Order: sequence, then C-alpha cells, then structure tokens
Amino acid sequence: MTTLMAEASSVQLDEVLNAVLGTVEKPGRYCGGERNAVKKDLSKVALKVALAFPDTYEIGMSHLGLKILYEVLNSREQSVAERVFLPWKDFASVLRRRRIPLFSLESKLPLSEFDVVGFSLQHELCYTNVLEMLDLSGIPIRACDRGDNMPFVIGGGPCTFNPEPMWEFFDFFVLGDGEEVVGELAAVLEDQKAKGWDRKEAISRVRELKGVYVPTDYEFEYSGGYVSKVIHESEVYDDPFAAPRVERALVEDLESAPFPERLVVPNISIVHDRATVEIMRGCPRGCRFCQAGYICRPSRERSFAKVVGLADSAITNTGFDELSFLSLSSGDYSAIEPLIRRCVLGFAGGKVAVSLPSLRVETMTQPIVDGIKRIKKTGFTLAPEAATDRLRRVINKPAANETVLESAGRAFAAGWKRIKLYFMIGLPTETEEDIEAMAKLVRQLSSVARREGRGGCRIAVSISTFIPKPHTALQWAPQAPLEDIISKLSRLRRSISCRNVELKWHNADMSLLEGVLCRGDRRLSAVIERAWRNGCVLDNWTEQFDFSKWMAAFEECNVVYQDYLAPRDARRFLPWEHIASGVSRAFLLREKDAASAEKLTPDCVSSGQCQSCGACGEPASYLEAMMAMRKAADQHKGASTAGAARVSESSGRATPRQIVFPLRCKYERLGPARFISHLDILTALGRAARQSGLPVEYSKGFNPQPRISAGLPLPVGQSSLAEYIDIRVSRPLAPSKLIESMNSCVMQGVRFIAASHLFKKSLSLSALVSEVDYSVLIDLERLSEVAGAENLPWLNDEGFHADKIEQILAQKSIVVSKATPKRRVELDLRAFIGALSLTGIESGKALLRMTLSVDQDGRTARPSMVLSELYGTKEGILYFADITRLEQYCWRRGARRSLLELAKGAVSPTGGVGAPTTVMRKRPNKVWKEP
Repeated sequence: MTTLMAEASSVQLDEVLNAVLGTVEKPGRYCGGERNAVKKDLSKVALKVALAFPDTYEIGMSHLGLKILYEVLNSREQSVAERVFLPWKDFASVLRRRRIPLFSLESKLPLSEFDVVGFSLQHELCYTNVLEMLDLSGIPIRACDRGDNMPFVIGGGPCTFNPEPMWEFFDFFVLGDGEEVVGELAAVLEDQKAKGWDRKEAISRVRELKGVYVPTDYEFEYSGGYVSKVIHESEVYDDPFAAPRVERALVEDLESAPFPERLVVPNISIVHDRATVEIMRGCPRGCRFCQAGYICRPSRERSFAKVVGLADSAITNTGFDELSFLSLSSGDYSAIEPLIRRCVLGFAGGKVAVSLPSLRVETMTQPIVDGIKRIKKTGFTLAPEAATDRLRRVINKPAANETVLESAGRAFAAGWKRIKLYFMIGLPTETEEDIEAMAKLVRQLSSVARREGRGGCRIAVSISTFIPKPHTALQWAPQAPLEDIISKLSRLRRSISCRNVELKWHNADMSLLEGVLCRGDRRLSAVIERAWRNGCVLDNWTEQFDFSKWMAAFEECNVVYQDYLAPRDARRFLPWEHIASGVSRAFLLREKDAASAEKLTPDCVSSGQCQSCGACGEPASYLEAMMAMRKAADQHKGASTAGAARVSESSGRATPRQIVFPLRCKYERLGPARFISHLDILTALGRAARQSGLPVEYSKGFNPQPRISAGLPLPVGQSSLAEYIDIRVSRPLAPSKLIESMNSCVMQGVRFIAASHLFKKSLSLSALVSEVDYSVLIDLERLSEVAGAENLPWLNDEGFHADKIEQILAQKSIVVSKATPKRRVELDLRAFIGALSLTGIESGKALLRMTLSVDQDGRTARPSMVLSELYGTKEGILYFADITRLEQYCWRRGARRSLLELAKGAVSPTGGVGAPTTVMRKRPNKVWKEP
C-alpha cells in the first residue's frame, strides 16, 4: 500500500472509524480518548512523533519506557508525541479491506504523515510486528526505499543492543537511556525541517549524537557466526576489534531525569493495570544471564523524597487502586521499607495497594510483607531461577533453598493465597541433579503452602528456557537443543504432581526462535521479512505463533538457524560487539571464567569494592554517591511505625456500621466511551471517584472497591444519553459537587448530567428498569453494502421500511437465539418489542425509534437483534446502524418514570423522607427458555 485514503477528510475518517470499530473485538484498543492523553494542535508544532509499540494496546500501555518518552516529547513546545499500537488481526484486516491507514490514538493522524515513527523493541518475537505496522501505515518497510516525504523510522529499547537482524528496516537506532538523547534528537530534526535538509543530511546530523547508531555506516563480512571484517565509513578493518564502537546514551542522574506525573489512564484492562513509579534503574547484583542487569549499569536510585512525590502525583492524577514500585530488584532499593510504610499509610483513605513486581528471594523481609498486605495482598513473585547452590553460583544468584522456603512461608502465613515463582532450565553446566532438585524444591513449597496457609493456597511455577543474550557473561554459551528442553520439561511435569501447584512453561519453539534472533546478524533480516510475508505476526502470542512458517523462512533464505544457537569462541568478534553496552569485554570474560569456576562475584554497592566492569566512569565517585544515598535512606528507616501498626491491627477487624449517603447519577456515554465495555467503564468510574477526592465508601474484604453499582449494561459500540449508577458516600454531598468532581476526572465521551439523593432504600438499578427507549440512525448505503447492492433502490423508500416494521409487529412470536458466556438460549424477540417506528429518511439515512422491555429476571433484547430480524442480516449491524440509548424507565403508579425521576419522587415536598412507597416494575411474561 502506498496511498491510503489520502483524499478523505478527518471528519470522513472519523465516521468510517466509528462504523468499523463496532465490528471488531475490543474496539477500546483503537478509539483513544483516555484520561491524561495529550492532544496538541498539530499545526502549531514543528515535529510530530508517533511512538509505536509493536504489540497490542494491553501490552504497550503497560510499558513504562513509552510513557516516559511521551512525557519528554510532549513537554517540549515544538514537538508532539502520539501513540500507536499493533492492531489485532481482525482490525488489521478491516484497515486493509477499507484502505484505512494505521493511525495514532490522539488525533487519528496516519503514521505516514508523522515526521518520526519510533518503535520500542522490547522482545525479538515482535520483529515481524514492526513490518506489519509499517505496511499498514503505507510506509515502505525498507529504509532504502523511503523518500524525503516519508517519516524517519527509529528503533529503541533493549533489542537495539544487537540491532543487526533489523538493520534493513530502520533509518537509525537509539541505544540506551532515552530521556536526554530523545530531546536532543528532536531538536536536530526540528532544525532539519526548518532548514529544508534532505533525508541524507538529517541522518548525517543525528549520527553525531551519543547513543545514535546509523546501520548504513557499517558493513560486515561474516564467517560462520562471527564477524571477519568491518567496513566503517569506507575504512576497512581486517581486525574487527579495531573498528569504532557506538556508545550508548546514559542518564547518570536518575534523580533529575524526567518522569511522567500524569500517566495516561487506559480505557480498557491492560496487563499491568496500575500506577508505576521507577525507583531504581539497573541492578547491583550482576546475575550472569540477565541482559537488563548489564546494559542498564550502573544501578541508580531516586531519593525517598522524589519517589514519594512521584507516587503522590501518580495516584492523585490517575485514581489507580494499585501503586507499583518498579526496578530490576525492588527489594534492593535502599529505602524500600519506609517507602512502603509511607505510601500504605498515605494512600489508606483511597484504599490504594502497593506492589513490588520484582523481588529477590533474600530481600523479602517481614516488614515488606506486613506493609504490602495492609490494604490488599497484591501479587508476590519470587525468582530463585535454580534450585542448587552450585548452579546458583554459576549464574551469580545466591539464595539458599531454606531462604526460598522461608520467604514463601512468610507470605502464606501473612494471608497470601497464591505466590508465583520463576525457574530457568537449560542453564550452562545444568545436570539431571539440578532438574531433580528443582522438582524437590517445588514439592517442598507445596508442603509449606499447605502448612502455613489457611487452605486453598497455591503456587504458580513458571519455567523459562535460558537464552544466552548479547552483552552478558554467558553470551558465548550454547543454547540448549530443543529436544533437551522438551525432555526436561517432561521430566518436571512427571515429578511435580502436587494438586496445589500450577506448572507453566514457556513455549520451547518460541524460546528457540528468540535465541536465534537475539544473537543474529544482518543475514537474518531477509528471514524476518520472509516470515512476515508468510503470515508471521503476533508471534509473541502463543496462539498466533507458527513455528513451521519460520522454519520455511529459514529454508527459503538458505540460513541454517542452528548456527546461531551454537557455542561461540570468546576470541572471535561477535555480530553485536560494535555496540558498546558500557560493560567492558574484559569484565564479561572474567565473569565467564568465574561462572565456569562456580565462583560468586560480589556487587559493588554491598561490598563497597568496585568490580571494574567499566560501566561508571568514576568508580570512586559512583560508590560515594550510592553510599550517600543509602545513608540518607537510613534516616527514614528509623521513622515511627506506630501508625502502620494501627493500620495493621485494624485491618480485617469488624468496624461499627457507618451511615452512608447514596446518590443516583445520570451520565452520557458518547464518542470513544461507546467502545468501552461495561466492566471497563465501571473500573474507569471507580478510578474517577478515587481521583476526584469524593468521600466514597469502600467495600470490605480482600479487594476494597468504591461502592458504585450500575444498571443495565450497554452493549459495546452503542451510545447512551441515559446511563445510571448509584454511588455511596460517607458524608453528605451536594449532587452538583458530585457532578463537577466526576466530570473533571472521567475519560472523553463520559459526562455526568444529573444526580439526586436516594432518601429511601431502593431496588438495584438493574432490577428497576422496565423499558428502554432507543434511537437508531441507519446509513442506507452501508446497509446496502452489508445486505446486498440489489436492495439499494428499495432502501430509500420509506414504504419499504414501514412494511418491514409492520411485518415484525404483526407477528405474535419471533424466536431467536442468543449466546451467553455459558450457554446459548432462545428468546421470543417479539415479546420484548414495545414499540418500533420509522421517523423518516433524510440524506441517505433512516431514523428508527424503538422501545424494548425488560423481563422479570432483568434480561432484555438488544436493538441489534431487532435490526437483524428487520433487515435479514446478522453481520455488520454496528457498521450501518448508529444506536443510541435515549432513556431507561420504571413503571410506578401506572406511569413510566425515568430512574432519576424515581429517586426524586422519594422526597416529600417539605424536603424530608416521604411516606413508604412500593416501587413496582411492569413485568412482561417470562420469554426465555433453554433450546
């Protein structure tokens, strides 16, 4: 695709998108309109950047790096950053079929109209997703085919520390920390646009920036899995080790580095659905298999005060009910215990829980456990990796089995019902005894769960395959053969049969491919392109991964993938060694030898001795700064824990019944909000209530939530002018104050329009509704497209529609089938149709009005069912029909009243509580039955 709907105006594009979004799964991925999203006037900025994440919305919106770059670029006056994610296959098919270019969420601008498209490369199995997104955007997938009118395609993220398999598809890469270099890069490109530089000139300027790698600056000759010759800017290096290296960008002072204080709040549930604050970058430990631990050296911390300030901003500006402190090893943060205590107490009023997503076994102390459990027992994950002391010395991750058992027992004794543990197989020097020790340790953990827990405790064991990543001490090691991995997994499955253990493992074929791609060279770019053309997309999703297509791609490109999994000679130049990670080759070789000798290497910070890895330019200054940070943290450790103890004592204890003040609220769902599911809307309203500071009452128990109850669910894709919720607050509150507070904190398309006190106990909202009025606007051209072009002449005739309506109303029974999450049921559609009429036809659109009743069990028919019966089509209803819920009614004293009128009717003229009134609803005959 080269040109896609270039002639369509933004208004026309919005109309088409609103129609097609109703036909795909999870349209909330693509509609935008999230709280805190930044939308600038594109005519007033010099540089437009699309931050592209080559995976679905749920994965990409969980990634912190994208949020940081979003903040950095949008804080600049002359630049704007918008987001785009990989569409699922159903929406990708719609985009291609209807020739709609892939667009950004904020302004719906096609990616080809941005100046820069920046991809975050987090995982090798997302490589084909990059090509898919470029193709959907109408951007040539190869850099050499892009002209001056095309955006620069940039790559960043951990995979850029071996960018060679993707070299052909990117104009340049950004290596390392992006906070500072991305601003410098934006300034250069803004200047390029102002001066009218061509593409070649612009690239010549950006290559001068530290951390920028232009792949066309290098040429390589290969011999087996090694580089035999390097050509850099026309100079030949027969000794590859003598060739220039590209240095990474590094943020030395994390304290002053930019960090988002107004995180974009997702509209739908995502993988990590919580507010995140990065407390530390890098890891002081030095596990020899961990690429992130090496390329993010040296470890840097934010101060206690800075983290607390960011945490306050994150919760205040988002309303999340969980706060996550992110680092490679959160337990190693110098002030982790007082930080947890401060945040648990500080956010107790909003029932905000604290979680640590990455915790080493030996850092899981009792104060950490006690602090986390006070509000909600968030997930606990431990990563022993190996089960024998010998193998742990090999990977430089010492943690005795006794410590693992104690940590698990501590969690279960504190009330956790489930903990997760990570193990790894295929590690260098691994033996059968190591595998048996792993099975034995899991069985012991199972016993601990039964002994320490209060019943129903479970252990989730996740097993991954060791992959020798570049820039690690084990990069020269072989990757275990596929048959060995499968054999070890089978043995573990047979050896671990405990009923309270969930055993999961990473797909062995996917691990094999990841190992090939991560240690690959430029010869793999042809394989990646061939695999994509063979249909390989979303390979990191197990149900979408097709190993046979990848094997076919290797064969078609005459590439022997086994060569990339073999052991590497430490004397030879590896395909990624022209990229400088900050850690010296000499240090990696020393660590390789230490692994062979089963010798531990202490970390610099704990031991106070520099290990000479080369990552920090001034070791003495670095250690002095880290010691000062830890000394400052000690001041917070001595803070009083009395408040925390009171919270702990009161949690779980019955409290006196409090008086609550319920209010009934009416709100609209229009625009992007129509594409959000009922459950996601309730989650969003709960966050808005928490963010607004309203005195909302919270539920009791394991997972406290705002006391908000909703009525009849609105199907995804339909608009509404009359949605209702009941909110319970702990003190008197004026309805106008509630409306104002909620409207300041909700997503685009949601607007509170009315509220009223409930002075008497009422039935639930879903039990009150008797009838619902709908308006349906039908695009006759789209209807003809769905139903068949031969009907087009008839569709513009009012008599045609009137006859169809009359035929339906004349029937005594219309039995249709409806699928529920558990079964398929049949219903008499005619019994639900209270009214159905044609209002008129104008400008190629027909307007219908209908009233649908609700039966005694709270079930009803959907307008789409009526339209399907009316026009004889079951597909594409929301493509041709714009459905709006107008009002919901309850029968009271022989008259229809809206749910808000019902609430107001409970108040006497004097303002007090009126006489008891029985609220009835008109109940049609039960019309549901099993097929």
